[in-house]
Amino acid sequence: MLGTAAGIWLNAGALAGPNARYGTVVLGVLLVIYAVTGLTKFSFHVAPRNEKWVGGIAGLITGVISASSGVQVIPSVPFMQAIGMEKDELVQALGVFFTVATLALAFNLTAAGLLTAATALPGTVAMAAAFTGMFIGQAVRTRMQPEVFRRWFLIAMILLGIYLAGSALYNTPAA
Repeated sequence: MLGTAAGIWLNAGALAGPNARYGTVVLGVLLVIYAVTGLTKFSFHVAPRNEKWVGGIAGLITGVISASSGVQVIPSVPFMQAIGMEKDELVQALGVFFTVATLALAFNLTAAGLLTAATALPGTVAMAAAFTGMFIGQAVRTRMQPEVFRRWFLIAMILLGIYLAGSALYNTPAA
């Protein structure tokens, strides 16, 4: 958590800077790598003696990516999976992690002038859409075999990653 907050702070303003689209490109590429790795069933394992320093690096990288893209998943979630957290432990850790990361990102966005009253309504609509998607995804997940759902989820991550990277590279801002 500390590494993520530090990474967000160090990369403050990246969402609004002239090179902001490159954060989205990096995120897209990382999503593709994560999904392809998941489809091959290759898994990372971090020994308990290395958890602190690897976790610090993963947190710092997550923070830099989060400050650039607004997404706090990569590489924090693969790291938490690599240290072998049980399901309930992982859900609890993700809840605490996402809360801290979201607060740090909100602070940076407010300081950069990107989180204002004018952006509150579109942000609220986006949150409602996200929660609706999560609800639909949960309903689909309960009706599918876990391995089938996992495979289609990872395929969707590949497509999303390609879309993010491609759209960020090929949609240049107007001068």
